[in-house]
Amino acid sequence: MGIDYNKYFSASLPDQMEMMFEAIKEQQERLKPENYWKASPADKIQMMINSIKEEKEKEDSGYYLTASWPEKVAFMARQMQEKIKKETEMKISELEFHLSWLEDNKKAVVLLLDRVDKNLHNVGNLEQVNNLLDRLIFYMKEEIKKQTALNKLKE
Repeated sequence: MGIDYNKYFSASLPDQMEMMFEAIKEQQERLKPENYWKASPADKIQMMINSIKEEKEKEDSGYYLTASWPEKVAFMARQMQEKIKKETEMKISELEFHLSWLEDNKKAVVLLLDRVDKNLHNVGNLEQVNNLLDRLIFYMKEEIKKQTALNKLKE
């Protein structure tokens, strides 16, 4: 409901204190985690901030060293989940970098193949052309492997 400020300013000091305590009590009730689904967007954000602060305080204080077994397991699971998420993000960026590198190399090989004089006799059997085609095939196979690995990680 909130404080009626006109009533607050005209009230006596003890009444003001009582009104403040009631407002604080009401706010604490609104910010309880079980009220999340019916809370306002601002209250939801405040609840998330409070939850993050509480978790950080528990971690910093060593609470999980003496916590009950289920809480220790849940803490370890959250930490493992975060580590896996970070490692997955790193692997995805690494694969995307390799795919970009392979694509650039494929373009370079195709450019070199385009520069080969197609009017030369037996152009398909030239060592230079065969080497370029072998490189192109290698890059294409590697690109397929990396793209498959990337797709699996993104699923």
